[in-house]
Amino acid sequence: MRIANTYSHLNGLEFMLVRKSALWQEIQDAVNNVEASLAFEKVSREKTMMGKILLSPSKLNVMFKAEFSAMGWHEARHDYYVNEDLNTAREIVYIIMSMMSSGVAWYENELANIVREGRSNPSVPVILIGIEP
Repeated sequence: MRIANTYSHLNGLEFMLVRKSALWQEIQDAVNNVEASLAFEKVSREKTMMGKILLSPSKLNVMFKAEFSAMGWHEARHDYYVNEDLNTAREIVYIIMSMMSSGVAWYENELANIVREGRSNPSVPVILIGIEP
């Protein structure tokens, strides 16, 4: 996989490049290490793509989890409150436009959501990363 696009909300990317460059490099390495061709295993049942072999979102999740885990990252999901001590937030959204089923968030859709809301939501720095095979 490769990083095709980035959007830096409230200077999220700039913060990572200047203050957390090693973390940014880990993200880039993890994305580059995922071999997309191994995830083409979902047979579409959608009317417009019946029988077409697509990227499997669950297989991609497993592959990304393995890459990040090997670097010491772990998945955590929390309800949280934001205050002035929060330095940055990261969100990775998988973009594989025509190669995935319709349920996966697309980079352009998430970008439109962030831009539409303006500076207020999310009110923390975010890097939106679009990736492709």
